[in-house]
Order: sequence, then structure tokens, then C-alpha cells
Amino acid sequence: MRPHGSPQELEQRRRRGIDLLQAGASVTEVARRLGRSHSSVILWRDAVRRRGPTALKAQPASGRPPKLTAGQQAQLPRLLLRGASAWRFDTELWTTDRIATVIKRAFGVRFHRAHVGRVLSDLGWSCQKPERRASERDETAIARWKRYRWVQSKKSPAPEGPPGVPRRMRVSVDRERPAGVGASRANPRGAASLPPRQDLRDLGCDRQRPPLSGGPLHPLPSPGQHHLSGSHRIHKGPDVRALLARCPRLHVEQFPGYAPDLNPDELVWAHFKATLANGRPDNIDELLGTLSRITTKARKRPALRRSFIAGSELRPFL
Repeated sequence: MRPHGSPQELEQRRRRGIDLLQAGASVTEVARRLGRSHSSVILWRDAVRRRGPTALKAQPASGRPPKLTAGQQAQLPRLLLRGASAWRFDTELWTTDRIATVIKRAFGVRFHRAHVGRVLSDLGWSCQKPERRASERDETAIARWKRYRWVQSKKSPAPEGPPGVPRRMRVSVDRERPAGVGASRANPRGAASLPPRQDLRDLGCDRQRPPLSGGPLHPLPSPGQHHLSGSHRIHKGPDVRALLARCPRLHVEQFPGYAPDLNPDELVWAHFKATLANGRPDNIDELLGTLSRITTKARKRPALRRSFIAGSELRPFL
């Protein structure tokens, strides 16, 4: 059985043993200090006596010679770039089974599909999973939304009332207005420091909201707070409509249809699903406890939360 360690480490061990023997240590002492057997130390000593110090040089094991020559490996990418249809396959999708078939036809070498992945990795190729897109997806509408609607919502002025997001914020207030009700435009020079937490009244939820229209709002209301949501019916339910009715300065901007790649929430759900992939809860309480732990960990990792936004297609516009 081959001893543990790289060829260089084994060479250093052998040379250390010979140095100890030359210093007067016995074979037993050398074997004990190096953690090797007596026979190994004797073999080192006899090899140095017959061939000199070069007998201790490391000899890396080359392993089994490759079935494909260097020229054949360089030719393989050119064969694959012709496309799968050139090799009489039904689609242009390359799989390891198909590549193994091409190698068998071109070079007469049989490879297991698991080893084909290693061969492609040595050539600098990687596995590419086709991205699934809905056939109803409108690329023109999505590009228009990112170019105009999203940019316009980003550039809209900040709301006059305290949004509750920044830790401290200076806004103009009306001195005749009671504290905590909201800011006024009448006194632009007066300023007050507001606490970080506010209730729904900061969004103007105690005011009258104009009736909602069925179509998109053009242009974006300003000033106000904008919230992005998907087109699922839960985002248009009675609870959401009641909230919008109470908060006239809160505007909901919906993502384009069939564009989940724009929504960072999709990456959040993907993170939760990947974390729960190997779990097997026995009951609903255990599942809820696991979800609670995942949520707590995500809250303590700001970089993870930023990655959800950076991973979406909105990244160039943030």
C-alpha cells in the first residue's frame, strides 16, 4: 500500500531517514521517529548503498495513460462545434451520452458518460443548463420597462413624509402641525430630526386616495413611495387594495409579465428551496421551525440579501 503524502513529502521523509542513519541512529530509532516500518528504512538504506542519493528522488506515478492522444483532445472541440445535428441527433443539445457517442464514432474510443465530463473540464468546457423561458414572454415590453419605467421609478423624488428606512432624516415640517402626523410644504426652512420607526400615517394613510384605474399609471406618481410586485393575483387582492386605499402616496409598480428574472424575490425563494432540499420534516411545526431558522440566518447576512438583488437583471440599474 502506498504511504500517505505527495511524492515530494515522501522524498523528504526518506532523506530525513538516511540523515538519521548517517548520524548514528539505529534502524529501530529511525523507524520510530518517522513512523515507518523497519523494512522501509532498510530498503532506503540499501537503495542508497547501491545507487547513491539519487535513489531517494521522488518518482511521481503517471497513472494510466490517456485513451485520447493530445491531438485527438485538441480535435474534439472542433468536432463538437459543428453542432449535434451534424452527428444525426434530433436536437442541438449536447449531453455527455451524445459526446461519448461522438468520441466512439470519431476515434474509436469508448468512454463512460461520467468520464466525458472530466475530459470536457480539461478542455475548458463546462456544463451549461438551458434557461427556460415562457413562450408568452414579450422581450420588447420587458426591455421597455427596464429602460423607462424602472429608471423613472428610481429617479422619482423621495416622499415628503418620513419613509422610516434611513436611521436619521432631515425633512421640512410645519410647526403648527402636531408632531408625528407628517411633513408640510409650507415651511421649507424648518427642519426636524425624525425617529427611524413610523406607522402607516407617515405614508399619508389617513388621507383620501383617488380611485384606482384598471390600467397602468402614467406617469409615476410623485412624490411617493414605490413598491415593486409581481403580476400574481395575490398582489391584487383585497388586502393590497385596502392598503393602497389607506396610503395614497404608496404606488405599486408591477413587473412585466413572465419576467421572474427581474424579481429578486425569486432568488430568495430559490435560496429557501435549496436550503430545504435535503430536509425531511416530519410535521408542519418542524417545517415552520426550519423556515424560521433559515430566515434568522438570512437576516444576519447582509451580503446574502444584497446578492438577491445583484443576481437579478435589475443589477445594472441599481
